[in-house]
Amino acid sequence: MIKYLALYSMLIFSMFGQINSALGDSKMDYVYETVTWKAKAGVSDSDMVAAVDRMVDDLKQVDGFLNQTLYKDKNDQWVDIYYWKTEQNAIDSNGAMAEKESFKQLIQLIEPESVAIDIMAPLQSSGKVIFQ
Repeated sequence: MIKYLALYSMLIFSMFGQINSALGDSKMDYVYETVTWKAKAGVSDSDMVAAVDRMVDDLKQVDGFLNQTLYKDKNDQWVDIYYWKTEQNAIDSNGAMAEKESFKQLIQLIEPESVAIDIMAPLQSSGKVIFQ
């Protein structure tokens, strides 16, 4: 599945690259990845947040990582947004994190069939995004 997501991401970014080229100097200096999922029954919000925090500690060591923010919508859908320097950094992070204990612990809390991953490049912004 990750292989297909990577191929899909590459196709999408190829199209974004063509759009950005057509727009001239509008290219942003980051991409973002959204990961959405539903938690397994009985998993508390605090358990999920703690698991994501542990994983982010490892993720901060991955090349190109800029920032991460976790959300939960009114339908109990979790939305995790990761900012990366490049599309390739986002794609490579899957392999870099696959064997990390923190990632394995997080996956145990998630309904596997509910996971969706998208990587996108901004085409427009109302202002510069600064990561600290």
